[in-house]
Amino acid sequence: MTAGGLTLTALAWNLETASWVAGCLGAVVAVVFGLLPLLPSGGSPMPTPMLRRQRVIAGGTVGITVLVAAALVGFDVDLSADPKPTSTPSSTWEPSASPPTREASPPRPSGGTSTSEAKGETDGPPIREPGPGFRDTGCAYEVTNDSAKGAQPYQITRVGGVDQPFRPSKHYLWSIAVVIGHRDEEHPEDVTLGIFNGKDTVFQKSTPITNNATTEIRFSPQRVVPGKTYTVRVINSSGITLGVYMAPRRVAEHAERLGQAEVHGQERLADGPRPDVLTGCVGEAERI
Repeated sequence: MTAGGLTLTALAWNLETASWVAGCLGAVVAVVFGLLPLLPSGGSPMPTPMLRRQRVIAGGTVGITVLVAAALVGFDVDLSADPKPTSTPSSTWEPSASPPTREASPPRPSGGTSTSEAKGETDGPPIREPGPGFRDTGCAYEVTNDSAKGAQPYQITRVGGVDQPFRPSKHYLWSIAVVIGHRDEEHPEDVTLGIFNGKDTVFQKSTPITNNATTEIRFSPQRVVPGKTYTVRVINSSGITLGVYMAPRRVAEHAERLGQAEVHGQERLADGPRPDVLTGCVGEAERI
């Protein structure tokens, strides 16, 4: 609410400060006028010791009054200043800026589903075949989602996700597998998975979620540079809060190829790096 261009809070502070200043200045004026009879006239002899003491006391009183007035005004100024924001600003990492509308309870672990045995885009048996002219060489890295080994779901709102840097050991990548969960009664839209080279997209696609198990996307082998850092990105495009599984680095196979994970939109926590790494696998391939 405003009044004459000033908020009521600012107006109240101005009145309070003015009253302090007026009161202190009034005290100074009263002291000065009370001391005027003690001041010597132009032809007065040297003041007596008693009169000198009175002047010292009067001068000290005036000085202390002025200092107290200045301190009170300064204290009020500090209290009136707008506090610096302490909350983390909204993340612009994910295109959607809408707040989450629902929350998911932590997904139930699936008992340590192996990414090598996970279902892919079809419901048939797993196929570890990157395509004609290529052969599968395993994972650039692999992280279990076994809760007994410390894996746990990070609750990621629908404005967030996870970035996991890694270094491939082969010249081609052809699959992304992660472990994601949500409440059984919810019906999320697709999640988006991708691989990025800095700001450049190597591959990105949305896919249905396999609840509390491995969600995998396969694609035509994409050429990369072995030893260079790339990023696996999980974007929560599902419309609900998801549990994205992460685990301690110590349980990862080829942990030396993993960088520090960055988490965005985690419930009740600020965006930033985490000690855990993203569960799942990035499939590598070589030409036959």
